[in-house]
Amino acid sequence: MSSVGPSQPGLTTPNVTPTAATMQWSLLLGGNICNLSLTTREDGSVTGALPWANVAGLWDHDSQTLTVTSITRGEQADSYGLYRGHRFSVETEWGAFEAMAGTLETFTEPYDTEDNEADEVGWFAILREMGGNTHGASKHLWTTLRTQLPRPSDLDASLVMVSNGYVGPMSILGEPDTSHSGPVRAELFDQAGDAFSHGTVTATWDGAPRRMRLLRPSTDPSSDGTDCQVYRGGALLVGLDPDENQPEGPGPLGGHPAFISGWAGSFTALTGTGGRPGRTDYGWFAVRASAGL
Repeated sequence: MSSVGPSQPGLTTPNVTPTAATMQWSLLLGGNICNLSLTTREDGSVTGALPWANVAGLWDHDSQTLTVTSITRGEQADSYGLYRGHRFSVETEWGAFEAMAGTLETFTEPYDTEDNEADEVGWFAILREMGGNTHGASKHLWTTLRTQLPRPSDLDASLVMVSNGYVGPMSILGEPDTSHSGPVRAELFDQAGDAFSHGTVTATWDGAPRRMRLLRPSTDPSSDGTDCQVYRGGALLVGLDPDENQPEGPGPLGGHPAFISGWAGSFTALTGTGGRPGRTDYGWFAVRASAGL
């Protein structure tokens, strides 16, 4: 059995049963790992909490889409966050788990400045438990990534990509200096090739915070170009304390901090589900870790 998902991860949607219970998620957002608590009711309304803010919004079961907002109050400004993510099931020969991934847009309302700018970063979350306490997010996420996904080297890639539940390789080629914007090429799943081959994608790296925009053309040479996929996301980078956050057993880093890095966001499949005309949005993330993922 192949360890890599199909080359068109945007053409199926896992069937996830809605729930009105409280769920605890291990969330990786930018440089933070924390608990995300969400309670979904039968009418689709959602309330929840992050360590720094409460959230409220909507859950769309048909599209498996979560949309919530948060307000963080400070001395100088109020920060408004719009979280949009998509839930999917990951089932591979390495393991299985439930995940969400998407983007966070933040809007700051200044009192004494004109710098009212919007920012966008990527995030993903892994379901930890139904109800329960809010502790253990870092260890749970770290353990899941190490034990339920392959290593990038197993896939001959620089990152392990999870796109709407499918697992495969991702490599970024011709990466520019992090302080500059510029085009890059990337290989997703089984679509390696030169600049003119089907499956080669382009990206723009916008500096800090890093943002990724990928256009993934069709793998079918006879395509009319309407079945491409557009990936959007932001960078992930977090350092973990190996003594507290790694699984039980000998530490592989000799006391040095472990790091998870990569990208997360959402992507749009322009053919819709099952190849029918339409637009469908999904979540994705791609990660590597210094301690063996």
